[in-house]
Amino acid sequence: MKRISNRSTVLGVLLCAFVMLFGTLADAATLTAHSVYSDAHYQVQGLHLMADRVKELTGGSLELNIISGGALGYRGPDLLRVVGEGQLDISEIVSTGLTGTSQIFGVRSLPMLLSGWEDAKLFNDIARPFYEELCDKADQKLLIVSSWPFADLWSVKAGEKVEDLKGLKVRTYDRSGALLVEAFGGTPLALPLAELYTAFSTGLVQATISSAVSAKESNIYEVSKYLIPLQVTSSSSIVTINKDAWNKLSEEQQNALIQAAAETEAWLNEKVEEVVDEDMAAIKAGNPKLEFLTMSPEFRKEIEALGAKIAEDFLNQNPEAKPLYDAFMDAKNQ
Repeated sequence: MKRISNRSTVLGVLLCAFVMLFGTLADAATLTAHSVYSDAHYQVQGLHLMADRVKELTGGSLELNIISGGALGYRGPDLLRVVGEGQLDISEIVSTGLTGTSQIFGVRSLPMLLSGWEDAKLFNDIARPFYEELCDKADQKLLIVSSWPFADLWSVKAGEKVEDLKGLKVRTYDRSGALLVEAFGGTPLALPLAELYTAFSTGLVQATISSAVSAKESNIYEVSKYLIPLQVTSSSSIVTINKDAWNKLSEEQQNALIQAAAETEAWLNEKVEEVVDEDMAAIKAGNPKLEFLTMSPEFRKEIEALGAKIAEDFLNQNPEAKPLYDAFMDAKNQ
């Protein structure tokens, strides 16, 4: 009788151990997290930070496999669809490239809408519920909203008022920038970043709307004479997770991912400022002759009025974007 009891105890212990082990294995998950940018980019560094943190918080039951550099061949504008279809579990996506999905994503890129990092952070907060609704409709959950560097005007001509910018041949990278150039009387030109240095050197372009990051990467600061700090626009990235992938996670894993994402978002919005400061310092050292101009309140008021007119036209054509725009402007003007 005692032998049977001991045997039952041993079997019970083994059964419990098996159930615990099986449960642990069943709950373990590895998700693919994607970005088109290289490992050196701060957005990808953010994904690695989130991966390390979520692994730590879950004791290894949830891991993220980071695939960077666009290795899977997906293009930025397609990523919302790709995540929604479950081809990717998680992806970093430039939100302003998603206007084909909704023009709500286009509000962020309106020229002269944001005036500095505080505005950028405020916009992220105001835009989050709008983005969450759009992501939910696309079968995914929003995890992160983070800012990109501001784009300024790098030029061979000085500018202290809008009148000074008339006739300027300016390389632009999006429609909003092109509309602003046309509004101040310049000529917008669409050129790949890789061709910009030569275009400056040959006089094909006289200025470009570019961030410090792009200016350093393309070396156009070497052939520019002036930096006019227009702060034309600042894009943003979102990080989303496929809804089915999210629903398969345990509550503990979901909570850990939310916490890791929130910490990563805060890190990204600090890191972007550091990246710009570092690149500006390198640019100043690389071209001491480059003049960093300041904008008078009158000049900024002039250029912001041009941006406001572009925004008005945009909203008339895309009324679905007006609630986000109005909510941001109300908060900004408080």
